[in-house]
Amino acid sequence: MLSRNEKGKLSLDGLDLEIFLGDLFSECKNKHEITWLEEQITGCTEGIAEERLEEIFVENNDNKENLNIRIEFGVLPNTIK
Repeated sequence: MLSRNEKGKLSLDGLDLEIFLGDLFSECKNKHEITWLEEQITGCTEGIAEERLEEIFVENNDNKENLNIRIEFGVLPNTIK
């Protein structure tokens, strides 16, 4: 459903996602259930996105700290692996 293309960019198969979500919504029997499910999905995706943004922020800060430490000890940035 979600993968990276040859250039390393994210690619989403929208049809697969639509089918998956459609299957979830097909269980709903009224407007209340549809609204409830929509809110659950939205809340879940927002929470997961926030967590991932925090993880990326920490990873980036760790990388910057490691870079700074290596520069202080005379290791050039292009030699970091």
